[in-house]
Amino acid sequence: MIWYPYQQMKAMQAPYEIIDANGVYLYTKKQKLIDSVSSWWSVIHGYKHPALTEAIKSQADRFSHVMLGGLTHEPVRRLSEKLEEWLPGDLDYCFFSDSGSVAVEVALKMALQFYVNRGDLKRTKVLALTHAYHGDTFKAMEVGDDEDYHFILQTYGEKKDVIHIPTEIGALEEAFDRLHGELNCFIVEPLLQGAGGMRMYDVSFLRRARELCDEYGVLLVFDEVATGFGRTGNRFVADLVLPDILVLGKALTGGYIGHAATIANHKVYEGFYADAPEKALMHGPTFMGNALACSVALKSIELFEEG
Repeated sequence: MIWYPYQQMKAMQAPYEIIDANGVYLYTKKQKLIDSVSSWWSVIHGYKHPALTEAIKSQADRFSHVMLGGLTHEPVRRLSEKLEEWLPGDLDYCFFSDSGSVAVEVALKMALQFYVNRGDLKRTKVLALTHAYHGDTFKAMEVGDDEDYHFILQTYGEKKDVIHIPTEIGALEEAFDRLHGELNCFIVEPLLQGAGGMRMYDVSFLRRARELCDEYGVLLVFDEVATGFGRTGNRFVADLVLPDILVLGKALTGGYIGHAATIANHKVYEGFYADAPEKALMHGPTFMGNALACSVALKSIELFEEG
């Protein structure tokens, strides 16, 4: 039996069974529906796009997946090079994973380990926003502020290592003044908090956050899993304000297959570039850099550029 998300299974009504999809439409046996949420904001070019379908088929004829542990392949190399070219500033180092939630976990671990590698063991705290949503995995739940998770996390007591603030510059400045020596990162959904209620806030908040992170040596993390690829009217909010770590997912593959990327700037990457192996290691998910996902992501970016 399928255990469906976001449903109380005891009272759940039968879901719509989809037998076909094309463009913006989903088809059941009896009707045609407009998918106004694009399969959770991921299908940016529509269903059954011929170029994306061909990219998947062509890669599958060669191979569908090869792990990145001691191996590599052309699709992952080309996607890394494309993202390095496409993204602003020095966001050049791509660490791939299989979902947006996992990519957020990677970013949080990366930020913490960046300071541990330097011998700074006091920076254990994360600053985040009220009404935040960063995914369903455990640390992503903790830095989020979703009421659906409050009753789970209350079993651990008060959040000691995550501080939530509203999108107000005064609250931001007060938090940095009080906690800057303990913070390893500030994570935000930039400009638009999607699952938290489609809450918009001004770019001036992010610009001030960038200034404070620079002043106090805190890493700024943008979770653009939902906001990337034009969702806010910008290609990425990172084009307006440059983070240290950028998280992409959902629309990265045009919604065809799960894949995500945690992209670090030079400062973060060089914090792991060391002779001591234990300081250089970043463990990776099994399907990171999946060849099918990389191939369709490349084609999706090409379509985005053309459009």
